[in-house]
Amino acid sequence: SEGAATAAAQEGVPPERIRVVRNGIDVERVLQLSVRQPNGEEPDTVICVSRLTPQKGLDLLIRAHAIARRAAPHRLAIVGVGPDRKALEALTRMLGMEQTIEFRGFLSNPYPAIASAGLFCLPSLYEGLPLVLLEALLLRRPVISADCQTGPRTALDGGKYGDLVPAEDVDALAEAIVAHFKDPRRLRDKAAGGEAWVRERFSIERAAREYAALFDELAAPVRAKPSPFWKRR
Repeated sequence: SEGAATAAAQEGVPPERIRVVRNGIDVERVLQLSVRQPNGEEPDTVICVSRLTPQKGLDLLIRAHAIARRAAPHRLAIVGVGPDRKALEALTRMLGMEQTIEFRGFLSNPYPAIASAGLFCLPSLYEGLPLVLLEALLLRRPVISADCQTGPRTALDGGKYGDLVPAEDVDALAEAIVAHFKDPRRLRDKAAGGEAWVRERFSIERAAREYAALFDELAAPVRAKPSPFWKRR
């Protein structure tokens, strides 16, 4: 990611030795796996697909959900496993949100759930280039993401395809959730361009071409170097 490139430069790697090849999405596979189940629409559900670890900021999302529900009733579905599950469940009980938050655990195919939800949220404290955010865009889901270092802003093209809120700001996240449920059209309009954006900039085919070009660049000096005399016989 661009953020990793910046970090490498700050650690002293010469800029001329740094190349960025973004992660790629297997577009057709995700679309094939995302076929929604009959009656599977969940327009009042916010979904987050994530490891349950401190980096992912799920405690912030749970707190934002509890605040936002006062003005915009909705549900929260958390998909994933990790060491923080018990702590997150305890926070859910403390906030009295047991009836509105569902921990769905590991799903071998989370794409129908993402495609059926009314809103996708990424509340992370920091990220590289979050593939799940790109997958949500590919499925044209309305998206709200923390504007954390470094990948979400790149994935959303600076907010063109979804909303960015300050990282670790529960109130800002809650306000964004409320704004969406009061007027879903704005984020849906942003999301409408998500599939084309991901196909153009983040396909696995594009990543493969860029890696091939990098390997060609690295191999060029070797190809140009004369072979040792014993290999010329």
